Amino acid sequence: MVRAMGSANVTTAVERVLAAPVAVPREVEQRRTLAVAVAGTFLALVVYTVPLGIMPSIAAGLDAGTGTQTWLLAAVSLGMATTLISAGALGDDYGRKRVLIGGAYVLAVASAVCAFAPNPGVYLAGALAQGAGGSAIMACSLGLIAHAFPEGPQRARASGIWGAALGAGIGSGPLLGATFDSTIGWHAAFAFSGVLALVLAVAAGPLLVESKAEEHKPIDLPGMALLGLGVGALIGGLVRGRSGWGDPPTLLLIGGGLVLLALFVLVEIRQRAPMLPMGLFRNPRFQAVTTAAVTTGLGVISLLSYLCTMSQRGMGDEPIVGAALIAVWAAASIATALLVPRHFAAYSGRAHLAGGLVVTGVGMISLYGVDAGTNPWLMVAGLALAGIGSGIANSALGREAVTAVPHGRGSLGSGANNTARYVGSSVGVSIVATIVAAQGDGADAIMDGWNVVVLVTTALTFLGAAAVLACRPRARNGEAK
Repeated sequence: MVRAMGSANVTTAVERVLAAPVAVPREVEQRRTLAVAVAGTFLALVVYTVPLGIMPSIAAGLDAGTGTQTWLLAAVSLGMATTLISAGALGDDYGRKRVLIGGAYVLAVASAVCAFAPNPGVYLAGALAQGAGGSAIMACSLGLIAHAFPEGPQRARASGIWGAALGAGIGSGPLLGATFDSTIGWHAAFAFSGVLALVLAVAAGPLLVESKAEEHKPIDLPGMALLGLGVGALIGGLVRGRSGWGDPPTLLLIGGGLVLLALFVLVEIRQRAPMLPMGLFRNPRFQAVTTAAVTTGLGVISLLSYLCTMSQRGMGDEPIVGAALIAVWAAASIATALLVPRHFAAYSGRAHLAGGLVVTGVGMISLYGVDAGTNPWLMVAGLALAGIGSGIANSALGREAVTAVPHGRGSLGSGANNTARYVGSSVGVSIVATIVAAQGDGADAIMDGWNVVVLVTTALTFLGAAAVLACRPRARNGEAK
């Protein structure tokens, strides 16, 4: 009997050892976390930008009209913007690894839905779900980085690599879409994205270590509902307004969205544990990084969103040309985002953000003056300079987004920052569409629209840089630092 008891104790001890999590060296955990976070962010941005250069093929395959095309192109952005903050809050409270993996599975299924969609309605549903899945990945990837890397040089370098993934994803999506469209067909681009998302979901399980905020908050259902509906209605109105701003449904959506967002603010002020504390908006650091994110959406992302259309319809180029031009911007952005944390660590995040926006604006304004007969490769230098500026800003966006929020709320900070960028891009793309529509039809009108768009988006970029510089922290004696 004693022997049996001893055997049972040994068996129990062995089971405990086998069940216990295997200790992973800190450096290994950091490398794995960064690899998954970067791969996930890259994939989410690829999915976001794949349709930019191939929407004519998608519309033809689905028999979608001009008005429907606008919604199909905006669907991923709409899905992301309405769920990013909620996904970040859930990740902080219920596990960033869990939410990221869930988002990857959603992205995989949604991409398959888009690939095999028989009509515009099914595609639209799949694209909205793609945005929701991508939002969970993006918000939690930066939250995981903030947890794995302590504030300082290590986090700055990791955030720089994350920022490089932003540019890489934006530049690779149109190139991937155009390549598949010209060979196998546009469906294959979405099928390939789905396979990559499935690989990410499976690989993230053993590679990531779960992390949560130390202080748990209950789910803020009223806040999530009001924010999601408010942002969704606002962006929906902006999308609808691209075809005309005077009809009642457009005004109702925009007005309803603003009312819902006002109610969200009131609810969050009264909440004991708000999903998005309103006090953050009094923090100059949060103000600066949020302003920079909105400006990025209003400026360079909105301009790039029109580049493929201008190249095809204005200059008569193949889709691959516009995609290659965006890739030039992306390559410069990637290289710069990787270099800045190593060589310019002495400068503040606010200086990085404002300086990056200024350089981006200089590159953008150099793209003014092109016409239907311009060689598209003459735009390479301007796009490269704009990419350098974007890389400077992107290297700081991730770091500042997680540092400007309370400790342990990095995913929320990421969600808020990315929401600001997508709302900014939705407003910016609506402005671009309105400007282009006012110029009329034909190649010359397309090019005239491009040049006006360059002036407007550049002006918004410079104004955003000035606003970021104005977000100066206050010293204890009340004097601005």
